[in-house]
Amino acid sequence: MAKNFTDNVAFLREAKQALVDYREAVAGEEELTLREKQQAKTLAAEKKTVEDNIAGTVKKRRGELTSKYDTEISRVSDTVKKLRSQREKAKQKSMRERIDAQNAPFKEENREMNNKIRGIFRQDRVPSFCNSTLFYALYYPGSLKEILILLVTFVLCCVLIPCGLYALLPQKRTLWLILIYVAVIVIFGGIYIVVGNMTKDAHREALLSARQIRRSMEKNRKRMRDNARTIRSETSEEHYDLSEFDAQIRAKEEERASLESQKAETLAAFERETAPAIEAEIRSGSRDRLETLEREYNETAASLRQEQARLKEDSLRLSDDYESYIGKDFMKEDRLDALIELLESGQSASITEAEELYRQNSGRK
Repeated sequence: MAKNFTDNVAFLREAKQALVDYREAVAGEEELTLREKQQAKTLAAEKKTVEDNIAGTVKKRRGELTSKYDTEISRVSDTVKKLRSQREKAKQKSMRERIDAQNAPFKEENREMNNKIRGIFRQDRVPSFCNSTLFYALYYPGSLKEILILLVTFVLCCVLIPCGLYALLPQKRTLWLILIYVAVIVIFGGIYIVVGNMTKDAHREALLSARQIRRSMEKNRKRMRDNARTIRSETSEEHYDLSEFDAQIRAKEEERASLESQKAETLAAFERETAPAIEAEIRSGSRDRLETLEREYNETAASLRQEQARLKEDSLRLSDDYESYIGKDFMKEDRLDALIELLESGQSASITEAEELYRQNSGRK
């Protein structure tokens, strides 16, 4: 629109119309910008939905496939564990039978010697409790084991019991502790002396004979422990018939290895063929909507670029055609209307005079 300097009112009306057109264009550009952002957001969300759908579906199908093989592999592994447990139980049973077989002569000899001791005790009328480790530890200690039993018994009777009784008393006095020790010594000491007189002194020969027999029995027990320890420490399993278990375990381990190999091959085929097919199927189902959204977005983006280019041209035109003459301060609709009114009323003969009068009326310099 050309400048019209001969008709100031018409020129100002043109400037006002150009300003209105520019404002409307700015509003249109803002609307297009908002629409472009919304469409871009919708398009990105739809693409993400498609990608999530692909990833979720592939993960689910892969998980179902893996779970099937894992279940079978776990079942076979449990069978292997059971077979190994059964094999170990069978080995332990055979080991015990072998230990019993090797120790049978010593057990029989000990049984006979124990009967011999009983016969000696019956003949000499020795109390049966004398045929015990505790009795010989208290009255005929000889081995390290019997000496330890004697010491433990002494600590129990002379330390723990008196101190325990003293601790139970509501009030603690040294005299009571002395009395407790005296009572303990009298009671346990008396029992020890009485039992010794009834047994050790009265049946000395029989007890000593039994002691020699018990030592022989202890030597046999040591041999039996040595036999058991030797057999249990052997690494060779040639003495035990475990071939059937070994064959079953080997077959199950081969089955498990075959399943693991099949699992690896199936998963590789899934990644190579099935996963791409799933992706293609999902993308195909979403293609039309994505293309529509992308086309709408591209159209809006193109319109926005055109509008932005037009706005730039309009802005330059406003500046060149009107702002340069009227001034930037008066390029507002209300001020242009005020200038037009001053010109139409005859109060001003030119735009410059109208601007000066407007400043004076509004108190502006």
